[in-house]
Amino acid sequence: MISLSGLMLNSSPDHPSCKAGIRLALCALLGLAMASGAHAKSPAVIKQSEQATNVASETDAKNYCANIANVAKEQRIAWQIHNLVALQTDIDERTQKLSQLRADVRSWIEKRDKILLDVKAHIVSVYERMRPDAAAERLAKLDNDIAIALLTKMQPRIVGGILNEMDPDRASVLTQGMASLVELETGEDIK
Repeated sequence: MISLSGLMLNSSPDHPSCKAGIRLALCALLGLAMASGAHAKSPAVIKQSEQATNVASETDAKNYCANIANVAKEQRIAWQIHNLVALQTDIDERTQKLSQLRADVRSWIEKRDKILLDVKAHIVSVYERMRPDAAAERLAKLDNDIAIALLTKMQPRIVGGILNEMDPDRASVLTQGMASLVELETGEDIK
């Protein structure tokens, strides 16, 4: 009898490769039977021999496929777990890179904010050292938001001198802007 243990078949007896293995085994058995002198037997004996061989081969193939079903399933699960672990490792590496990039960006933002605060403080000190009439002239030409931001950082005595030198309409607009900032900060209504 020929063993099918050397054939690599899938786990299901209905699977096409399993059926191909069965056909291959049948052809091999038929070839052996013919080579061993079966050609001298009658067609009925040959037919019975072939049927017995077919039944035995199908049974062996089904048994083989059934026997390796669990192993094949375990191998498939192991392969899937391997792929999932590889994907998780890739995700972890990318997450770590993104965390490092985020830390770098935060560092640069902190440096930029510090520089901007230093520049703002420097500009405020420059305007505070100017004569009130020169500072008023320059602030009158600036955007309202920038002028208000600078005036709110200056000492009140200096702001009073600068606003005193400005056009009354422009001084009024800037004063209202500074007052609205106070409302936003404290939640009070200024009337």
